Amino acid sequence: MTKALEISPMSATVPFLALTPLPAILIEFLILGTVPTIYGTIGIIIVVIGSYMLNESERKYGFWEPIKAIKKEKGSIYAIITAFIFALGGILDKYMINIAGAMPYLLMWTISCTLTSTILLIFDKKPIKILDQKNLKWIFLLGFLSFATNISYNLAASLTNASYALAIKRTSAIFSVLIGWLIFKELKIRDRMLGAIIMVLGVTMIALLG
Repeated sequence: MTKALEISPMSATVPFLALTPLPAILIEFLILGTVPTIYGTIGIIIVVIGSYMLNESERKYGFWEPIKAIKKEKGSIYAIITAFIFALGGILDKYMINIAGAMPYLLMWTISCTLTSTILLIFDKKPIKILDQKNLKWIFLLGFLSFATNISYNLAASLTNASYALAIKRTSAIFSVLIGWLIFKELKIRDRMLGAIIMVLGVTMIALLG
C-alpha cells in the first residue's frame, strides 16, 4: 500500500481497500463452502459499481474506460492487491485474537512488522535518506497514529463481529478522498467521493446483512 500511495493520488488508491470483503467471501467459499446471502451478493455488486464510479468521468470516452483507467493508474493496482492481502490477513487476525487476545497479538504483530521491514530495508538498493528533525516528528506522529489504529481495530474485533469492525474501518475510504482533496489538492474528487461512498455502502451491507 505504501508503494500505491507513493506513485498515485490517495483518493485513487485508498478507496480500493473497500474491496477487501470480496476476496474474503471468495476465500470463505473455497475453504468453508460458505455461499453469500442475497444481501451479500447485492453488497458485492454495489462495491463493484462503486469501484467503477471512481473514474466515472472517463465514461464519456466509452463504457469500459473507467475500468481501463484503473489499469492505467498503477497505484490502484497495488491497492487492489493490498485489499486481497488484507482479506486473508483479516481472517487470520480474528483467529489469532481469539487465541492470544487483542493486546498480545498486537505486540506480536508489531514485532513481526518491525523485523520484516528491517530485513527489506537491509536488502533495498536505494540509499537511505537522512531524516532531519522536522520530518522526524511527523514520523513519530505517524507511528503513534498507526499504533492507535491497530489497537482500536484489534479491540473492536475482539469485542464484536469482525465484519462489523471491518465495515467501520472501511469508512476510511471517504476520509482519504477528503484528505486528498483538502491537503494534497487532488483532482476528480467528485467521482472518487461518489465511488467511495457507494463502496462503503456495499461493504456495510455485506457486513451487516451478508
